[in-house]
Amino acid sequence: MIGAAFCHRCRPAHDQRLRLRYRLRRTLGEWRERFWSVWNRIEPLGFDLRFKWLWEFYFYYCEAGFRARNITLRQIVFE
Repeated sequence: MIGAAFCHRCRPAHDQRLRLRYRLRRTLGEWRERFWSVWNRIEPLGFDLRFKWLWEFYFYYCEAGFRARNITLRQIVFE
C-alpha cells in the first residue's frame, strides 16, 4: 500500500492491465514449456518431484487464471 502522503501528490498516468494479462498468459505457458524442457538439468541439482509439481501447479493455475480473467496484474505508472 502506498502511503497517503505519497498518494495525494500522484495520479495514475496509464494502466496496462489488459495488455499485461494477455502477455502473462502467453508468457506463463512459455515458461512452463521451458521448465519441462530443462527438467533433466534441474533435477540433478537436488530438486525433487514435489518441487516440479509445485511449479507446474503455479504455471497452470496462473495461466488459467489470466485466461479466465479470475486473476490479473496491474502496472500503474504515476506522474
